[in-house]
Amino acid sequence: MWMRLVEGVCLCVMSAEDIRKRTIPLWMLAGCCAALGMYPLWRLVRTGGLEVRNVTGALIPGIVLLAVSVLTHKAGYADGIVLLFLGMACGAERIVQVFLCSLLLMSGVSILLLLGKKVQKTTALPFLPFLFAGWLICGLTEGFV
Repeated sequence: MWMRLVEGVCLCVMSAEDIRKRTIPLWMLAGCCAALGMYPLWRLVRTGGLEVRNVTGALIPGIVLLAVSVLTHKAGYADGIVLLFLGMACGAERIVQVFLCSLLLMSGVSILLLLGKKVQKTTALPFLPFLFAGWLICGLTEGFV
């Protein structure tokens, strides 16, 4: 339960910063990722092992988003890094659900903004607020929040 609180606080703080300044300070990114990265280490010490398949599967959404960032410059590097560490903390199945939910939310909001002529098709939207919203929605439907 305490790890869900850490995840929520980190995502909420970084989402607010992403909305406000359109960038995540390095100190905030490092602190939140360090906090998220501690859980797999704690689980390793507590249980004596990690499921390699679960941990590597949990990294795939973050790796995909980082690849999109590097290859197309259409996403921020911080988004991919946060997704990597959140995946390590959440596990493979849950991070895929959160990632897909956040992409669905972002596409819905983008369509509404485009139809309302509030943005252009080249306008960049911050991703971390949608990641936080996806995390909340998945958490409320699964009962972990």
